[in-house]
Amino acid sequence: MRLTPQSLSRRTLFIASNLAIVAGAQTVKPADAVAKVDLALVSDFVGKAHRPDVEALKALLAQEPGLLNSAWDWGRGDWETALGAASHTGQRDNASLLLDRGARPDLFAATMLGELATVKSWLAFAPTAHQVPGPHGIPLLSHAVVGMKPALPVFELLLEKGANVSAAANNGMTPLMMAALNGHADAVKALLSAGADGRATAKDGRTAFSMASKSGRDQVVKMLADSGISQ
Repeated sequence: MRLTPQSLSRRTLFIASNLAIVAGAQTVKPADAVAKVDLALVSDFVGKAHRPDVEALKALLAQEPGLLNSAWDWGRGDWETALGAASHTGQRDNASLLLDRGARPDLFAATMLGELATVKSWLAFAPTAHQVPGPHGIPLLSHAVVGMKPALPVFELLLEKGANVSAAANNGMTPLMMAALNGHADAVKALLSAGADGRATAKDGRTAFSMASKSGRDQVVKMLADSGISQ
């Protein structure tokens, strides 16, 4: 076929038209597309889940139900939902509210809440799950620590399964530090017996002893001192 200016023009128009159709198809949103949740609300919701303020969470959910399973990106793959926040800070009421409203259940929430049967089942399914950290690199064992006495059976199970007693979160906090900070004497005793490093230092320079001392956890301070840990 002999190309002429006229045929080139028709060919160019044909190609351009088809490219425009393809480009248009790529930019058209599906009919069922929904707006994204406002990031400022996500940040506020996840932030409030760290603290004992159930009513604040209820109010935000009433304003934007999509917050329930939204996650805040702290960077480098560190995603945190409100349930994740409640689970590593021991906010039982917050976690219960979120689960009741339909938040996606996970091993970290079950651990903090002391759901022994659930955790056993999970570890049967994924035997090394106790090695997987949660948001901010916080060890699963630390979630059991902040669950306090209701989560003590889960804490003991994780120790039996070989959880690393000196594993540290991104900020250097270990399960022993969390136990000392919260005055969880049973956990402190068990962790020391299991060989936890009592002299480990968090990134802000604090130790288990300094946290217990500043928080007025006199029983824990004595336990640490009796173990030869005094700073």
